[in-house]
Amino acid sequence: MVLAGAFYAVLWGHLTERFPRLRWGFVEGGASWVPYVLRETFRADASGVFRSFKDWRAGAMEALDGAQLFVAAQIDDNL
Repeated sequence: MVLAGAFYAVLWGHLTERFPRLRWGFVEGGASWVPYVLRETFRADASGVFRSFKDWRAGAMEALDGAQLFVAAQIDDNL
């Protein structure tokens, strides 16, 4: 879970906003963990109130828009 933790830290720390030209690569770990990390990162707002699926998904898509995050997926990953 080190890879998932690093991905979470990049999102939570807004590092993609602080370093917009930097490309982040997450390789050799599959990609089935990505939906879980996105849900955990964006499912609560700043006050800690949990959002519905639609709400956190929209927040994740907005936060990732333009972010240079790359994840190597295997052909059998369940995304």
